[in-house]
Amino acid sequence: MTISYSAQGPGALHFAVGDVVRCVDTCGMPKDSPLIRGHIYTVRAIEGDEAAPAALRFPLVHLHGIEGGYGAFRFVKVEEAPPAAPQADPLPVRMAQVMREKAAETGACDAHDLLAAGFSQAEIIAYGYEATLIAHGAPAQPTEQVAA
Repeated sequence: MTISYSAQGPGALHFAVGDVVRCVDTCGMPKDSPLIRGHIYTVRAIEGDEAAPAALRFPLVHLHGIEGGYGAFRFVKVEEAPPAAPQADPLPVRMAQVMREKAAETGACDAHDLLAAGFSQAEIIAYGYEATLIAHGAPAQPTEQVAA
């Protein structure tokens, strides 16, 4: 989720979970506040009401290692969050689940069981090996296309 604080004018703030931010404003904060001007923090969570008009919107930024939320206007982005790792293709994961369930019931699972579970022959050929690895405990990896 990315929150945009547009009340700042042309330099609108756009924060996402995992972004690295620098505190630039501590005005009005209590003296015992853990927020320190000039320090670098990582965004843990963001909350805000996107349905509210921009003039009323006050998104809060939650930081790693600090309790509570702070106004987004107190920070500038230093670095964007790294892109998320690609997710494993859900088809071989579902196929592996069917394999595990069938093996628990009958002691084995073959292509006929997968066909009966609704997988097509093409899906079984394309993803059967990967699903077998997942079913036997190998971590689910993104499917990669190999150029011939």
